[in-house]
Amino acid sequence: MSQRAWLLCVLCGLYGCVLPDYKVLEDPPKQPLERNTVDMPFGDADCNSCVKDHCQAEYTDCGETCGEYKWPVSPAWSVPDQADPFVKCLATQCDAACNVQWGCVKNYRWPEKDSGYSITIKVTDALQETRNIEGAKVTACQGRDPACQVGMGQESSGTTDASGHVTLALTRDFVGYFLVEKIADGYVPMIATWSQPAYVVDNTFTLSLFKPAWIQAMASQVKVTVQKNVGHVIFKAHNCLPLRYIGGDEANADAEDVSVSYTPRSENSSDVVYVQLGLQIDPAATHTSSQGMGYGGMFNLSPGAVTLSGSHDGLDVGSAGLPMRADNLGVVFLVPRAR
Repeated sequence: MSQRAWLLCVLCGLYGCVLPDYKVLEDPPKQPLERNTVDMPFGDADCNSCVKDHCQAEYTDCGETCGEYKWPVSPAWSVPDQADPFVKCLATQCDAACNVQWGCVKNYRWPEKDSGYSITIKVTDALQETRNIEGAKVTACQGRDPACQVGMGQESSGTTDASGHVTLALTRDFVGYFLVEKIADGYVPMIATWSQPAYVVDNTFTLSLFKPAWIQAMASQVKVTVQKNVGHVIFKAHNCLPLRYIGGDEANADAEDVSVSYTPRSENSSDVVYVQLGLQIDPAATHTSSQGMGYGGMFNLSPGAVTLSGSHDGLDVGSAGLPMRADNLGVVFLVPRAR
């Protein structure tokens, strides 16, 4: 298999497995808007006019579900099937007028949990997503504590069953990362984190594991040799569209034109690289591409606290901290910054 085909397999495996399988969250009931009117709470006349001109039928058909949305469009929106045509219309017909892709930055809130809750994580093989990983230890770690020990940052922990699933209990205000380790068959331990608590709008997602040779195959695309006792990061940048539209066609939540930086840098750490058209890593690229599904990464990071920051046309769209461990793969989802 050629390196290009190998990279394609690896990244397609990541795309199909690492991303959460977002489900619908029922928000507390709110006063619905009138069915036959479009009323933007922020009073944006251009957006209001565009929706009336192009998306009125989809809004009316959506009913109370769309009337209950808090504007602007954001990753916190849960989109059931009846709302799908309206959101797609916003993305395709009113993107500029309503600033659909980036209007949510620092302008929306995540729903708050009333009590503790549980999430279910499925662990699979990155190249064979139907291959479930049994016996992996999965830990929810509060904050950015690299040790993540009981009584010192460890929220809850469990071991995947034969179907690759494990259920973890989280406190209502959990914000942290997920650690996958003690894995058989030579998989690289993984640290997964979100720049925003996207897991509050879903209670199940999947993480897919890599082997060292697969990481080297990606690094080879930019002539980087993977070293020992260091870590590596794959990131994915999102825009403001709801999480249902990750990898979508008419509406696509994969962020275009996001430049990512990270600190600290070490002597041997690589530059930030981006996946472009054809799922190839382009060493000359300076930002994410929707054709590359918003992916990028960096190699050979020294262990310790690492911060990734993303920007779009000078707009600070978000950042995420990661407690990098030696010989681990970090997976970071850069979701637009909330209030």
